[in-house]
Amino acid sequence: AIAMDSLNIEPVPDLTYLWLAAGERYDIEVQTKKRYNSGRLRNINIPTHKIRVIGYTDPSDKSAGALCTIAWLKYPGQSINHTYVTDTKCTGFDIPSSDCSGTNITTRTLNPVPNSITAWTNRIQYPDWENTSTTGDIFIADLRALKPEPTINWNLNTH
Repeated sequence: AIAMDSLNIEPVPDLTYLWLAAGERYDIEVQTKKRYNSGRLRNINIPTHKIRVIGYTDPSDKSAGALCTIAWLKYPGQSINHTYVTDTKCTGFDIPSSDCSGTNITTRTLNPVPNSITAWTNRIQYPDWENTSTTGDIFIADLRALKPEPTINWNLNTH
């Protein structure tokens, strides 16, 4: 992640998951394995990237089921599997555990659902998340802007 809600942040590398709620916006960079050469179509045999998207009707109870879909990220000249359909069990999506304890986590999740004080206590704090081998939850309180942005100064004195 490199930005949130149009604010440039210190890059948070090697994320496994990014939680988004309605109205939230994050800019992410995807590390591809090959450089695209627009002068030649030599990337045709390089597989496209399948971005997995998971949604929950109740994030605090993942046993209630998930809704899954995909998005394709491809270079010009690459083809996608137009017949691919996600099944009702979200096969191949590696759905995160429903354990919200914030312990024994082997993934890096940015902006998790803040429904556990234990997960908050055990979160990866700034600057520890800069070490990409550190796993756990990264909450937005531990993100840092690249530069201070001006704020609106309101004179709220109503007297």
